Amino acid sequence: MGRPQTYYRDDLEDMVAWVTGLARPGARVLEIGSGDGEVVRRLRAAGLDATGVDPHGEPGPHVVAAGFEDLDAAPFDILFASVSLHHAHDPAAAADALRRLSRPGSVIAVREFDRALMDHAPTLGWWFHTRHALAAVGVREDDHDFPTDFDVFAAHWRAKMAEHVHPWATVAAVLADAGFVAESSTSGPYLFRWGLGELVRPVEEALIADRRIHAVGVRWQGRRP
Repeated sequence: MGRPQTYYRDDLEDMVAWVTGLARPGARVLEIGSGDGEVVRRLRAAGLDATGVDPHGEPGPHVVAAGFEDLDAAPFDILFASVSLHHAHDPAAAADALRRLSRPGSVIAVREFDRALMDHAPTLGWWFHTRHALAAVGVREDDHDFPTDFDVFAAHWRAKMAEHVHPWATVAAVLADAGFVAESSTSGPYLFRWGLGELVRPVEEALIADRRIHAVGVRWQGRRP
């Protein structure tokens, strides 16, 4: 499941605030890809009837260890997916599940990253070199098998993305096929959250503002009419 959500405290608080701001008290909320369940716990503490679903999650009273495509549940008022829909094995099945788990009036909040925008030499290079720099000064532990040559890394990264991660355009098509109409869509930082840490976020934001790297993060909100 990767790092716990609490590793990115500011980002975690932003996610919870976004969802709670969309929901009335007691609303039924589904988090798709709930990971360690921290967002679900916080949403429930805020008075929402939140459930998480994640094939790799720890099953519990409010988390189902399954793919959302297999979840048997009544439609939810709010659906929230943070960097999870790009893993859908079958986009058509994912769209069907989103349609079944929602109803007219349901809102979906989606956070993603666009691998197509990340596949840009300055952007990918900044993430690669920043990761190595943080490991060199002991801020993070680096994997022993992580490449030290950028070209080797880039080839491996592209192969892995092509096998496991849909680009944002595919995710957007799934949302449209599920019947959701966009209410808002913005781009912003994401790479800090890919193992670099909160302290790097201002650097990423500054580089985006200077147009030196791409804003690969996507924040999208839609509603079923």
